[in-house]
This record gives sequence, C-alpha cells and structure tokens, in this order.
Amino acid sequence: MIKKFLVLFILVFATTLYSQTLNENLSKIGATYAEKYIQPFTDGIGIAFNSHFIDGRMQSVGKLPFEANIYAGVKISAIALTDEERFFDLDFSDSILVGGQKFLAYYSVKNAPTVFGPTTPAVATGYYYAGGIQVQAPPLTLASGILDTKFYPFIIPQIGLGSFYGADVIVRFLPRVNLSNYGDLGYSGVVFRYNLSYLIKGIPFEIGLHGGFQNFSIRNDDGVKYFDANGYVAGLQFAKKFFLITIYGGGQYEQFNLDLSYNYKNPSTGLSVPISISQKSGANFRGVAGASLTILTMMANLELNMGKRFVITGGFGFTL
Repeated sequence: MIKKFLVLFILVFATTLYSQTLNENLSKIGATYAEKYIQPFTDGIGIAFNSHFIDGRMQSVGKLPFEANIYAGVKISAIALTDEERFFDLDFSDSILVGGQKFLAYYSVKNAPTVFGPTTPAVATGYYYAGGIQVQAPPLTLASGILDTKFYPFIIPQIGLGSFYGADVIVRFLPRVNLSNYGDLGYSGVVFRYNLSYLIKGIPFEIGLHGGFQNFSIRNDDGVKYFDANGYVAGLQFAKKFFLITIYGGGQYEQFNLDLSYNYKNPSTGLSVPISISQKSGANFRGVAGASLTILTMMANLELNMGKRFVITGGFGFTL
C-alpha cells in the first residue's frame, strides 16, 4: 500500500520527473541546455512545495494549555504553464568527431520543448570550422518533453498536530522506500506555527507566525543523491471563524533549491561527462487569501496565491 501511494505521489507531485524517460533525455543534453530544460519544473515544484502552510487552522485561545487541533488530508495545486515555460530557444556549443578529428561545433535550436513541452525531440542545426572554412555540422537530436501539458498538478499529503499553548506543527512525511523505476525515494517536512493571540489578548481574530523546511530526494543504488529538493518558508498569517466558515490570509517569504546530477553522453565523441545543476525557484514571496468550510470532522479549503505566479490551491481532509 505504501509503495502504491508513493508511486501516485511521485507521478503527480513530481510529474514523472525522474522516470527512466527523463534519465534518457538528460543523457542527451549538456549543462547549458539542461538549465533551460529543467527551469520550468524548478519554478513549478517550488511554488507547490511551499504552498498550504497558511490554512486558517489556528486554534482559538481557550482556558486549557492543550486544545485539539488535528488535521490529516491532501493538498492540491494546479499551476498553469505559459508557452515560455514549455518552449525555449538556445545557442550552444559542443564537441563533435568528424573523420577521427575533434571539432567545436556551434549549434542553434528553436522552439525546443522543456520537460512540459511536446514529446517530439528537438533537433539542433549548426556548423564548425575546419581549416578556417565553415562547414555544416551533423544535426543533433536533443531531449523531448516528458509531459505535454499546460497544467502542472501536485498532490501533497499533510498532517497538522496541536495546539499546545498556541503552538502547532504541520508535518509532511513519506517513508523512504525503493522503487525500481525511480530509485530510493524520501520526503519529509515540518513547519512550526505559533498563535500570537495567546500573548496579545483582545484581538478579534487569530494571528500567527510560521516557519519551517522540507526535503524531497532520490538516491541511486550506491546511496548517492542525484535529485535533492529543499524548501524553506517563514511568514505571518491571520484567520477569523464565522460558524462553519473560516476566512484566512497572510504573507510568506520562501526559498526553493533543486540540485540535480546526471551523466551526459556526447553522441558524436561517445564520451560520458558527469553534470551537476543547482537551480532556485524564481518565487520568493507570496500573499495568500482563502476560506475553509468545516462540517463535523470534514474540512475543505480553497485559496488564492499571489506572487510571481497566480495560483489557485485547495485541499480536503479530516480535522478534530
């Protein structure tokens, strides 16, 4: 059951990022090309990774130090992709072998697919100089898209535990397990939140601070991480409950870093070159406005995320 859930989690959350298909695609491209190819994924996963920590679930101040504030459910994000995030143009150079001699070729590619582009491989054309004469280089077949889509979906499991003197914790966790097509997978994260209303009396709504981190990684059979994603958040949030409905909002500073390693095999020379890429998401701040509906133990929420990108997120779960 855990493995089946992890497969679903990876297929939706990571959009098959490190499937065998992507390993093959990355092996066809160098570092400069890979930066452009992967960046939309980094931006998208960074936004979703750092979502859902402003959710209006701060427990109202009571007479007891411990107030039940428990939640278990799933959080969903769907990010719309622009054409600029599905295609790109690039000029780059690479070594080629012609007649047993090595030359530096200058290539150009137009409308090449990113990971979210069409599944037809891009083809680059170019030239090289031999004896001072410009010669047409052999065409270079590059990577194809992995998922041809204009929407990027995520599903993230989330648990909330609290509260004790106004403090509660949001936990995301999946046990590390080996899946043959992906490697050794692990995901964990924790965000701490404190309701300032426990210190500042008389406020007609709940106001709190939150901060934390999370990590999603994939390791090969030798225990080496070749995919390592880390997210960090800190923010301020508020909430006001009106019977079954809670209105909430806030602001959040965030960071997301992705480290990626693979081997590039030059199709002309046959040489294999280890490549390491480090990228950051372009999103650093977001404002959130949302509402949740709680009926008995069931809770559903919908929120607007406003920052570098406008994203609608939501979730469903059970609360006590």
